[in-house]
Amino acid sequence: MAFILSLLNPIYVCLREGQHVLVLLISLLVVYIMAAGKGSGPRESRQVMGAGLAFAALAHLEFVGAAPLYRYDAWWCALAILILGVQFPVIAPRGLEPRSPSG
Repeated sequence: MAFILSLLNPIYVCLREGQHVLVLLISLLVVYIMAAGKGSGPRESRQVMGAGLAFAALAHLEFVGAAPLYRYDAWWCALAILILGVQFPVIAPRGLEPRSPSG
């Protein structure tokens, strides 16, 4: 148990300091679950990219760290935003169109 806690402690500390990574990681996981509910299987390329990036984030937090305006977070944040944008058409296929009034 102590071994697991020793692995999780750096991640916890980094997520407290670099909350932008926490927000993007939660967003990735929510979008992954929402896309899976829309028929995207786990082997679809968008889902694989999202899962791979989530695992890369955990490794990054464990071994490199995260902090506000930390230059080593930029690659991960850019990829997370890109993958969220790629997943958007799956979650909302009609985009942000206003709904037509029924009647």
